Amino acid sequence: MIKKLKELYYKQTSFDDRMFFIILISSTVLLVFSTLFTIFENISQYAILLLLGVDVCCVATFIIAYVFHNIKKAKSLLYFIVLFVFIPLSFFFNGALKSGMPLYMLAATAIIVPSLSGKKRIIIFLTITFYYVGNIILSYYILDKDILFIPKVTQDYTTIDYSISFIICALFIYILMSLIFRAYNKERAKNLEALKELQRASTHDALTGISNRRFLYDSLEAMGEDVFSHSNYIAMFDIDFFKKVNDTYGHQFGDKALRIVAGEIKRFTNEDIGEIVARYGGEEFIYFMHAKNNDEAYKRTDKIRFNCEKLKWEEKDTPITISGGLIHCSDYTDLTHMMSEVDSLLYKAKSCGRNCICKKL
Repeated sequence: MIKKLKELYYKQTSFDDRMFFIILISSTVLLVFSTLFTIFENISQYAILLLLGVDVCCVATFIIAYVFHNIKKAKSLLYFIVLFVFIPLSFFFNGALKSGMPLYMLAATAIIVPSLSGKKRIIIFLTITFYYVGNIILSYYILDKDILFIPKVTQDYTTIDYSISFIICALFIYILMSLIFRAYNKERAKNLEALKELQRASTHDALTGISNRRFLYDSLEAMGEDVFSHSNYIAMFDIDFFKKVNDTYGHQFGDKALRIVAGEIKRFTNEDIGEIVARYGGEEFIYFMHAKNNDEAYKRTDKIRFNCEKLKWEEKDTPITISGGLIHCSDYTDLTHMMSEVDSLLYKAKSCGRNCICKKL
């Protein structure tokens, strides 16, 4: 039973629908306990019949909401029956102010906040509050009069009824709030995860999984003048004859080549110290790195080129090569000029026969 209710709960697509599900189940459990307690007390036949009727109403509400899939009508039925009919009548049938029903009135208002929103929440809350206050004032004037549906109760009954009602209402509010906070935390965690995915999608290339051009420029600009530090170098790579590879072996193989080459460059990237590998364009990649000197920067850049050349491909016998340009960031004071320069060196490498690194250090 609990397993099926959990499954039904997770089928609710919106947070509001999940809140209504929690409120409906919690209210039904509360009413069942109240019914059993009222039958045990046997103080009023009217109260017993009323509670049994409301129990049936809760079952009907459940059927309307989750069998006929009309949650809007189910909400209206539940709120009208419970808030405007059951609570006031039960208040009088159980002894009015000499019963524990004022506690149920308080508990009933607790379901308004999480289940409604906007102006509707304020209007219903104020209406219910003044409606219940009106019932309490009315009961004060008619309590000692001989009215058929208001039972005469003893002080012992009042004490016991208040005590049991307090326990039931406290448990109801505790369970309701616990379930609501649990649902809220899960929804919040889900939204945070979705936000992280959205943020990642905005800064990373979907195909290769490495950073995209936007992230690259945002990161370099955030460094300010530090980007032109003596230890910083930028390499730009491009897959040789990539269009021919795509046309000959298909776009799926072309995508595979992009992913593997990107992964090869990423192997040399230490993100913990601020190094970046990013997809710059179609088959172009940027490698922002730290190196002790020009020789180390060039050797690392050429090692990437060499490793890509030695990659084995099931789809083709000949290697896929890359060309590259390499510059020393400290030689520049303008980011746009620096990126333009490394781009020029890349195309110089292509014009020099490809599968090589042209540098300006």
